[in-house]
Amino acid sequence: EDMLDEHMGRRGDLELHEIKYDRLELELNPRDNRLRVKLQLHDFRLKFTYHYSVIGIGGRIRGWARCRPAEIEADVTLSPTSDGGYDLRVDNPQVRLRSFDLDLNDFYSIVEGLIQPMVHDIGRDAMVKAMRDVVLNDLIKAELLNQELDLLGQTTRLKVRVNQLGINPQGIYGSAHATIDSFPVVNQAPGFWTSEAGQAPRSDGDDMALAMNVNLFNRMLAEAWRGGLFDIDLATVLEEQGSLSAALLLGPAGPEMATHIPPASAVEMKTKALMQPIVRVDDPRTGRLGIHLGALQLTLSSQNHQGVTVDWAVAEISVRLLITPTYSNGDFLVQADLSSQIEIVEAPLFPLDETALETFLEAITAGLTGPTLDQAVNDMFQFGDMDILGLSVGGVRFSNMGPETGYLYLGLDLVRQ
Repeated sequence: EDMLDEHMGRRGDLELHEIKYDRLELELNPRDNRLRVKLQLHDFRLKFTYHYSVIGIGGRIRGWARCRPAEIEADVTLSPTSDGGYDLRVDNPQVRLRSFDLDLNDFYSIVEGLIQPMVHDIGRDAMVKAMRDVVLNDLIKAELLNQELDLLGQTTRLKVRVNQLGINPQGIYGSAHATIDSFPVVNQAPGFWTSEAGQAPRSDGDDMALAMNVNLFNRMLAEAWRGGLFDIDLATVLEEQGSLSAALLLGPAGPEMATHIPPASAVEMKTKALMQPIVRVDDPRTGRLGIHLGALQLTLSSQNHQGVTVDWAVAEISVRLLITPTYSNGDFLVQADLSSQIEIVEAPLFPLDETALETFLEAITAGLTGPTLDQAVNDMFQFGDMDILGLSVGGVRFSNMGPETGYLYLGLDLVRQ
């Protein structure tokens, strides 16, 4: 009802106080190069006052105008803009105020013929305004092309640039290119690794189909790598499971550790990603993605007996992260499964039991497959809530488009909220 507020107040002799309706129904029918939109407001009511003057004596008549229902149909055309966005235009609106009637006191029924056309015109203008607001607010101002994104604890924006947009009797179709705002550069690189994506798959009869090129995720992770977001202290990630002290590593690191590092000294585990992660579609049937990160350098350091922080081990980690998206109770979620292989490449301070320490570190990193990693990945790949013209996602399926495709295909069932 807020979208009709501008019609309130006095217009000449007629003053409008209130507009009400029981429910709104919207019907969309795609046709060649346009979308036929029908909007119905059931039990549409306008409360008004008619101000009059007879031989210098003023008076007023109050009442309600009703129609069951108020309908408007219009053609909506979509077109891409030069800046990569899109425009919608509402053409040829046709308003029908069915069973239009004034509810007045019998004493004033004689003036219905005078008042009715004025109230009818206001009702028509209100319906045209409602059509434009419902369509334009939901499809243009809903920020569909610019979404805030939380990537490894840092906030950026995902921007989509429309390349192609059209309508035919089978529905609305389009293609777009996505980028994200860059982070301050930590790691210099001449470009980004990408995967061969091939041809985008066609819709398989779903209410709404999304074919997301896997290079969207490659670009996201490349920007994260270039911004140094993979360079973290794993010890802080593991704090919920208890602090990591040198005493816990005396066994796997070897007997020489105690002569250099006090048992109570905390252990820092700082990572340095030397290469960008690569994303591939691991299983198109389930929508599972595989993220591969090689040459992740892990440096272990602690304070020595003199209170000076020293590096005492350097390892290289190869990480394989499988992400399986799921849809449950109206929310997109992901499940993460991490596997890693660790190799000690340097022992700058004292000899290490490399095999034992590698096994210990692999066990620690395996603990990241719990709630901490799941939440971090969910933040990265969250699809967000969708509400377009009162429709939301009721179900999701992933289609097997073949192992050669580089697209994550989602078929969406839409339901009215």
